Amino acid sequence: MFGLWVLASLLMRRPFMLAAGRTIATAKIGDEGAAQWEARWNQEPRFRHDLRFVSLVVGIVLLADAVVRVIIAYALPISAVPLATTVQYVVMLACLLSWFFWYTNAHGLRA
Repeated sequence: MFGLWVLASLLMRRPFMLAAGRTIATAKIGDEGAAQWEARWNQEPRFRHDLRFVSLVVGIVLLADAVVRVIIAYALPISAVPLATTVQYVVMLACLLSWFFWYTNAHGLRA
């Protein structure tokens, strides 16, 4: 459901990653950090594109995670499902976070 919500946020005025980034900036820097994110959103088309792209990737990965879990549940014996889905989740999360930290650092999206 969260993956669908992240993707649906792309149809709204502000994508998921803007809200998440603003929250992180507020926690790290304070209200000034949130104001900087808002200013960049309002003034920088590339910033808007990058945040939308990150939201797209996160949403797709979360949906793919859900699909893979269903496939695992039907394909494996019930006793193997907990371990398989745990391993699958750890691998998916490690890959997503590795990409996320690389991309956000490379594109100046770190608060």
